[in-house]
Amino acid sequence: MKGFPQAPNYFIRFANALYYSLVTFTTLGYGDMHPTGWLKALSALEALTGAVFMALIVALIARKWMR
Repeated sequence: MKGFPQAPNYFIRFANALYYSLVTFTTLGYGDMHPTGWLKALSALEALTGAVFMALIVALIARKWMR
């Protein structure tokens, strides 16, 4: 399968986009869907944002517990 699965239903398209976004944001990267074209850069930015966000959450929790 190349790129994202095509679905006639907008709800299924939205669900697929949400799934891909969550997998990318959490840096799991299952590999069952992949972006093409300029969306590769957007996906890389989303993965970087997710990694930084997760690191900030861990740092905040660690700081709160160390007090």
